[in-house]
Amino acid sequence: MSMAGRPLLDYTLESLFLNGVNEVILYLSNSPSSIRSWLATSKWSQDLPTVCRPLNISIIVNEDCRSVGDACRDLDEKGIVRGDFLLVSGDLVASVKLEQVVEKHRARAAVDKHSIMTKVYMQAQPGNCLRTRGSEVVLACDKATQQILFYQRSGQAAYNFPVELFQHDEVSVCYDLSDPGISVCHPAVLALFSDNFDIQDMDTLTAEILESDLVDSTIYMESLVEGMAARAFSPYMFLTLSNMVMSRWFYPLVPPSKSFKSGGNNVYRGMDCEVGKGSLLEEEVLLGHGSVVGAGSSLTQTSLGSNCVIGKDCVLSNCVLEDGVTLGSLVVLNNCIIGKGAIIPNGVKIGGKVILGAGVELREGVTIPDGARMIATDEDDWGGDDDIADDET
Repeated sequence: MSMAGRPLLDYTLESLFLNGVNEVILYLSNSPSSIRSWLATSKWSQDLPTVCRPLNISIIVNEDCRSVGDACRDLDEKGIVRGDFLLVSGDLVASVKLEQVVEKHRARAAVDKHSIMTKVYMQAQPGNCLRTRGSEVVLACDKATQQILFYQRSGQAAYNFPVELFQHDEVSVCYDLSDPGISVCHPAVLALFSDNFDIQDMDTLTAEILESDLVDSTIYMESLVEGMAARAFSPYMFLTLSNMVMSRWFYPLVPPSKSFKSGGNNVYRGMDCEVGKGSLLEEEVLLGHGSVVGAGSSLTQTSLGSNCVIGKDCVLSNCVLEDGVTLGSLVVLNNCIIGKGAIIPNGVKIGGKVILGAGVELREGVTIPDGARMIATDEDDWGGDDDIADDET
């Protein structure tokens, strides 16, 4: 999926490259052929001579993988990770510098032989757009060493802190954090997943380390103030990060300058774009190559893929449209994500926060309620109801 003119995975690989990473293991559970095809034509191509590759990327495909835990257990069994590593998701967008975090992690490991992980958090006060349900955490750590003593996802009315916290001289309790899903790990992390087959995610593993008497490992934290880092793990975060990239909050991670001409108010235009008379491109707008915006239409905080067609008098606000989307006239979209090749004819009423999958084609006059999710499916082999009735008679 594309974000502001670049595949989302491109931002993740760029973030790793900017932090001096040389080797990447790309663990895939679906769409391996499309990802391989994109990599082969990108600057990350492994067909380049070794000295010319920005990253050396190894791809592992496991269609049976359903979680981070499954992936880590598989990697542990294969035995291909032998040193400290960064564990991130493929939806990470980050402009932070991690060199010092890695150095501190290694320094702690030299002193504390039980140290296996350093989790990275971003400073984010309440009200920050990157603080969303699922990314906020409440934790307590030793003020001197930054060892995590208590960890819990936020959203609860009350928190029960263990009595053991008061055995430390000074304890910091933090709520002003967001979790971008970046962890510096020792290979022992993979072994812990193997030892606990019921653990599927990093939160459960963290709780096991902190609460179990059978695990003597320790975890530390680093809270970063400079730079930005977040995951596009939900539709809200995907739209938010798309707008922030266009606003250049994640510099140097920005829309590709070679492909788009940028203007005032962070408006980007690809090649061969057409904008009709009276149309308004307000702010944070990206028009993909060959896209057409009809007369009298208004776009704000919206990204269009290549070869999109927007009809007359449409209003789009905080939306992402993939390649080849067609909108008729008088279509209003608000906080929507529209998949590749979708067709919305004239006057269709679309509610807010709607997601249409690739190839969805709506009929004229329909109304789509708020929050709807729709996908396109091929006709099944059973035929329609009329066919079934004919067979029964």
